[in-house]
Amino acid sequence: MDLTAFRQTELGLREKLLGSGWLLFQVTVFPRLLAMGNGMLPVPLPASTLNFLFFSVNAGAMALIFRCYLRAMLARLKTDLAGVISAAVPLFFAYWLVNVLLFYLFQMADPSFANINDQSVADLCAENYGLMFIGTVFFVPVTEEVFHRGLIFRGLYDRSPAAAWILSVTLFCCIHVMGYLGQCGGLTFFLCFLQYVPAGIALAAAYRLSGNILAPILIHTLSNLLGMLALR
Repeated sequence: MDLTAFRQTELGLREKLLGSGWLLFQVTVFPRLLAMGNGMLPVPLPASTLNFLFFSVNAGAMALIFRCYLRAMLARLKTDLAGVISAAVPLFFAYWLVNVLLFYLFQMADPSFANINDQSVADLCAENYGLMFIGTVFFVPVTEEVFHRGLIFRGLYDRSPAAAWILSVTLFCCIHVMGYLGQCGGLTFFLCFLQYVPAGIALAAAYRLSGNILAPILIHTLSNLLGMLALR
């Protein structure tokens, strides 16, 4: 399959360095800084508001660091629209079908199985649905796709396609479940991790096939939108 369009989406060295630095910061340090700052307030902010601040600051940093990359992807949409849609739509439905099948298989293995991240999101939505909707539907897809598919998947692909697929999917799964380590049984944690594998594969495939990061962003946005509407 032609790799021309995909190869033309290489990030610049500055974007790679700054993006890698921010990714490490927002995974390790930033959540702690938010929690510390919130603890110093006379009236601490609720968890949903802190979550929204995390989403919005990440989105702002992403827009600043990857502005040239995102501008180029938007400019290419004039000629890439058909390719973006033809890659995103079938992969979106394939992902949802596999996800539903996995959920039923996991419940057979563990009848009490429920995704711990989904439960956490539901709790935050009960607290402030509006903020969670904006963050989950508009901020998260762009931020996560630029990091996981643009920075990691595309950044590694020329050196090792296998490493690009494995690392991008693994990190995508980890970032959704690692915060709950120790909060549930080992089987539940492992099944939750596996539940994100189809999404990680579909999102990377959408970028690889279309050559435009907007394809996985579209899939991610639709997926989160449906999830939020279901919670509503």
